[in-house]
Amino acid sequence: MTNAQYGKFLAATGHKEPGYWRDRGFSHEEQPVVGVSWGDAMQFCAWLSEQPEVIASGVKVTLPSEAQWEFAARGTDGRRYPWGNEPADATRAMYGRKDGTAKVGSCPAGRGPFGHLDLAGNVWQWCRDGFKSDEYRSRGREESVDPVGQSGDHLRVLRGSPWRLDEVWAAAGRLGYGSYRRLALLGFRVVSEPASR
Repeated sequence: MTNAQYGKFLAATGHKEPGYWRDRGFSHEEQPVVGVSWGDAMQFCAWLSEQPEVIASGVKVTLPSEAQWEFAARGTDGRRYPWGNEPADATRAMYGRKDGTAKVGSCPAGRGPFGHLDLAGNVWQWCRDGFKSDEYRSRGREESVDPVGQSGDHLRVLRGSPWRLDEVWAAAGRLGYGSYRRLALLGFRVVSEPASR
């Protein structure tokens, strides 16, 4: 989600500005919005779902589930990174930076199997799921197409890799983080689903 897109939400709702909103390293309209909590991201999704053009399309907007995010990043062939199995470099992902994020889509060579950009590098991205470290092990052989893990505490799933790390995480990498946190490493993307779901 870019600052320009998030700015429309702020203007319409009077929602609190994200952390780093006016910091030069993060404030260009084409950079990803950062400094948003999981709740901020969910409120944006709820607002966007109420826009007339979205209602007319028959969809709702939400954060991706962890399963949706990973499928977008790994595709049907189970690749290690969105672009394939080759290691990350500066043409594929924004990482190892000291001065903030880059504009969304700055690394087209890092395009994922379905055309998504920035699944690795730039920001960690909130997912809808609650975080449990043993989430997959606890499911055993349970067959589920798009499970959304729920946990009773404040931890939520982050996927991707942020601009400041010196390496890019593999697409299967996951992290649990406090849903209330608003750091310069945290952003989000959205998905649309049928409104009846």
